[in-house]
Amino acid sequence: MKYLIKQKLFAIADSYTIYDENENPAYLANFKLLSIRNKFNITDLNGNELYNCEKKIFSFLPEFYINKGDKQVGILKKRLTFFKPKFYIKSSFGNYNLEGDFFQYNFDFYKNGKNVVDINKAFFTLRDTYGVHIKGDEDHAFILANVIILDFLFHNSS
Repeated sequence: MKYLIKQKLFAIADSYTIYDENENPAYLANFKLLSIRNKFNITDLNGNELYNCEKKIFSFLPEFYINKGDKQVGILKKRLTFFKPKFYIKSSFGNYNLEGDFFQYNFDFYKNGKNVVDINKAFFTLRDTYGVHIKGDEDHAFILANVIILDFLFHNSS
């Protein structure tokens, strides 16, 4: 399944609309305004929360917790690297390794050594836009939450 993630251009807090491969809205993601922990949630179009995510405040390398309701279902941690960004996701859906390119515009998710997700950031756009190709049986909203975390870490944080 393919998705297109578009950041809203004029919003007080970061906000995204996620479109399916037929260009129909599928999910929404909204950062909480004035949150110390940089929190956001992924919802369906009816406003039902699917996941909420929050950044760990004190850590040497960035970490984000991914929760479903009050239960933590995953944690994304940045690995110490010098040229290409790498992350590790430990989750109830399995463990993933994420590898990015030098410019932090393209990422691949690997699960058990197999590529399960491709992410490509669009160049020359006014707002952050990503193409996401999810292969197989992965939880789509969970994967999309991780893509938004990557955007926050590389293209939005100050």
